Amino acid sequence: MSNLVIDIGNTFTKLGIFDNETIIKYDKVESKQLEKVIECIGGKIFEYAIISNIGYNTDFLIKHLSHKCQSILSLSHHTPLPITNKYKSPQTLGLDRIATAVGAYATFPNSNCIIIDAGTCITYDVLTSGGEYLGGNIAPGKEMRLKSMHEYTQKLPLVTEEYEDILIGYNTKTAIWAGVTNGIKYEIEGYFNTLSRTFTDLNIILTGGDALFISKSLKRKIFLNQNLALVGLNKILRYNAY
Repeated sequence: MSNLVIDIGNTFTKLGIFDNETIIKYDKVESKQLEKVIECIGGKIFEYAIISNIGYNTDFLIKHLSHKCQSILSLSHHTPLPITNKYKSPQTLGLDRIATAVGAYATFPNSNCIIIDAGTCITYDVLTSGGEYLGGNIAPGKEMRLKSMHEYTQKLPLVTEEYEDILIGYNTKTAIWAGVTNGIKYEIEGYFNTLSRTFTDLNIILTGGDALFISKSLKRKIFLNQNLALVGLNKILRYNAY
C-alpha cells in the first residue's frame, strides 16, 4: 500500500504518492485552494500520510484523510528525524528546510551537501556526511530582488521579462536583470568555494521554483530535484511509521 505526502507552502501545496521510496504520482495546487487536495486524492486509500504545513487550517483535510489511512503524521519541530539537527533554535527552523535536508540525506547518504532551495527566498543549508544538519543562510530570491529594486527606488522599472545570460547590461532593464541573476550565480559559487575548503566532495543540490533557471547558469556539476522536500517528508514518515 502507498503513502501520501503533503507539503503545504505559502503559495503552492505539493502532493506526492510514494510506493516505498519511489514517487509514483505528483500533483500541485494553490494553497489558497487547499480543498482541491481532496480532489487530487480522489478515492485512493493509503497506509500512512504526512503533512507539512506552513500555517493553513487543515482540520477538514485531516478529517478527510482519517478515513483513508491508518495514521497521519503532522510534521513539527518535535518530530523525530533520521538526521541530527544541530540548529541552535530548532523551533524557528522552517519545516521546508527540515524536509529538504532530510531529502538530501535520503538522496546522498554519507555525503556532504549544500542544499539550495530557490523560491521566494533562497536558502542555503549544509548537511554533513555524518548526517548532521548544521544550519544555513537565507537570502532574497530572484523575484524578491527584482521587486525590491522597483519598489524601493523612484525610477527603476519592474523587470518581468527574462533575458539570455548577460554579463553586462546594455540598458536599464538588462542591467537590473544581469545584476540580479549574476548576483545569485556568484553567491552560489562563493558559498560552494568557501564551504569546499572545509567539506570535501561537496554536492550541490538545487530545488525550488527557480532551481531549473538557476541550474542553467552554473558551470559546475549540480543535482536538480524539484521534489526534494517530498522525498524528505516521505523519509521522515517512514522513519516514524515503520
